[in-house]
Amino acid sequence: MGDFIESWQKKLYGSLRAYCGRDVADRIMNGYTSITSENETDEIITWTAETIRKIEEECSPEMLHGIMIACSCPYPRTKLQKLRRLYVETEDIDKVIKALQQQLEDSLRKGMLIEDEIVSKLVEWGWGVAGKRDGNLITITKIPKSSNLRQYMNETDPQIKRELYCHCPRVRQAVRLGIELPLSYCLCGAGYYLQIWETILEKKVRVEVLESVCSGGDKCTITVHLPQDR
Repeated sequence: MGDFIESWQKKLYGSLRAYCGRDVADRIMNGYTSITSENETDEIITWTAETIRKIEEECSPEMLHGIMIACSCPYPRTKLQKLRRLYVETEDIDKVIKALQQQLEDSLRKGMLIEDEIVSKLVEWGWGVAGKRDGNLITITKIPKSSNLRQYMNETDPQIKRELYCHCPRVRQAVRLGIELPLSYCLCGAGYYLQIWETILEKKVRVEVLESVCSGGDKCTITVHLPQDR
């Protein structure tokens, strides 16, 4: 997991401190700098699960949501600017979703050279960043980690598929070791989609984790709640 361990934990500490104050952050994450990529993987995963549960116990659901969302990875800024301009020009959510879908397919086909058969199957399933819209709800099923995508699509063992699925190295290792992480851990991943839609709309949105491989699911599904007054 390399530098991911240290950088993510630092981000979590900063977010926890911003929402709850230094005393709470220090108490919940006491000694977190001693958990590094040099530790055994099961120690890292167990520490993560215990820390998230402590946050769940000490913080309100709203604070927990904000703390974990703030730990998410960023979506490419230049792509978001194009999508924002499209929305300003059209005020059409469906056109933005179509553009998101096209960005994904172009990335898979041209950027990662993924075969048309695999891309077509993902489109058929409705997996990917664009998601499926129903009124003010967009339900998104994440695609498997890009470097594992071919292997995932060809794999028949459900457990191995789960081990290959997630973009987060901590979750992949947790699934491999049989250690469940709290579902709220994946609010970090949900934040990826929150920032997409808050940038496009320049309004607050809400995200919800429906299913995650980190807590026993076969895939990761996120719901984006768009604002009523767009």
